[in-house]
Amino acid sequence: VDKTAILRIGIVLSTQGGALREILSKSVAGVYSYFGNGKAYYPWIHIDDVCRMFIDLLEDVAQAGIYNACSDNPLPNKQIIESIARLRKGMGLSVPVPELALKMIMGEMSEVVLSSARVYPERFNERGFKCEFEDLNSALKDLFEKDL
Repeated sequence: VDKTAILRIGIVLSTQGGALREILSKSVAGVYSYFGNGKAYYPWIHIDDVCRMFIDLLEDVAQAGIYNACSDNPLPNKQIIESIARLRKGMGLSVPVPELALKMIMGEMSEVVLSSARVYPERFNERGFKCEFEDLNSALKDLFEKDL
């Protein structure tokens, strides 16, 4: 009997690497960019919660199958970027990167950032697992405070 658990991981928020660090490093003078019209939904998760999910499944070896490792609150790309800008700089500005420019620069890979994915952690919810950070603003505040 296969006891393999597979985690499909959303955008992991951490100031030590990954998408959030890239977003912060690409901002110039408090200007942050979102992709296309910014309406594509992205599943996200705080680094501490994704670690807890791994531990949860490692401790219960009877669990197998595919699990979505993300918060219960996917958000549009523009909303995520605006929250980061507001919390990081106070008066951050968010501007779009036009879809055409993304397609010219990234080619087919542009679909990765322009595609919407409203993904939820159903199997973790069924297990009674709750993320500590379900709200994006509380997740970002925690990360920014730890990074100081």
